[in-house]
Amino acid sequence: MGEAKGHVLFFPYPLQGHINPMIQLGKRLSKKGLTVSLIIASNIHREPYTSEDYSITVHTIHDGFFPHEHPHAKIKDPPRFNDSTARSLTDFISRQKLSGNPPKALIYDPFMPFALDVAKDLGLYVVAYFTQPWLASLIYYHINEGTYDVPDDRHEDPILASFPGFPLLSQNELPSFACEKGSYPLIFKVVVSQFSNLRRADCILCNTFDQLEPKVVKWMDGQWPVKNIGPVVPSKFLDNRLPEDKDYELGDSKTEPDESVLSWLANKPAKSVVYVAFGTLVALSEKQMKETAMAIKQTGYSFLWSVRDSERSKLPSGFVEEALEKDMGLVAKWVPQLEKEVVRTRKLMNLLL
Repeated sequence: MGEAKGHVLFFPYPLQGHINPMIQLGKRLSKKGLTVSLIIASNIHREPYTSEDYSITVHTIHDGFFPHEHPHAKIKDPPRFNDSTARSLTDFISRQKLSGNPPKALIYDPFMPFALDVAKDLGLYVVAYFTQPWLASLIYYHINEGTYDVPDDRHEDPILASFPGFPLLSQNELPSFACEKGSYPLIFKVVVSQFSNLRRADCILCNTFDQLEPKVVKWMDGQWPVKNIGPVVPSKFLDNRLPEDKDYELGDSKTEPDESVLSWLANKPAKSVVYVAFGTLVALSEKQMKETAMAIKQTGYSFLWSVRDSERSKLPSGFVEEALEKDMGLVAKWVPQLEKEVVRTRKLMNLLL
């Protein structure tokens, strides 16, 4: 690839939905000649490894938790995660600055605002990278600024909320963290704290584009030095400038697609399947899982529901087996959204995310 033009550190929040957009931007920069170090905070140490197709090296730093603890323990104890990871990040950057190719910049996930302070104190150019569009983040910004108060009760009289660039929104149209006080309190603190020190950032990137949310983008441009770089997806699905870029993953992190999902979906008529997924972070209660299952069943449509192993015990007894036996739907551990174009297929009629 020739001599590297510089060294950039990437520091995503350690959840797949945040790591993927970081990887995609890293791929683009590596093809421009930059050396990219992807730093993952983890409770399991792994030796650094470098991608075969890109000059991207993946490093792990300690997040303050032990290997036997659940990967999501960090969400339940943010102070422990923040303090330990900040120390680990400081040590990592300090060592890298003594290397033959010292880093000049850190691109960090605002879910970890401490990273901005660490990098600034160590003399790096710091870029905040919002991996999701501005729509939800703008609401969290106003909560942080005190210009929007989260209602005490979801079931009180309907409330209309007004934000710059938005139409009037009812309470039920807001993100769950913003429509009822006390809803997911730990996650609420994380999403709101993104803006606690953002004005120290030298630049702000966002995984969005003007046509998606033009009024919001215009308002944000007047607040911060924003550059919108979305949609940040594999090149195959966008411009094909990187022919080898067909998925989000790197090296030995690649997950093989579940062929049973693909074969089941192939037998369904066009626009006949409801796809359901709540991501890697949200953990529904047993009651919520049962209500969701019953609601999906009562629609009368076929469904494809991605349910993590840790959540499957919350499903109604016999639900998975009945769905398969009556060909109503499929509950899968993981759905290959891009590799075989599951989300883009014409088999899906709706998404419940």
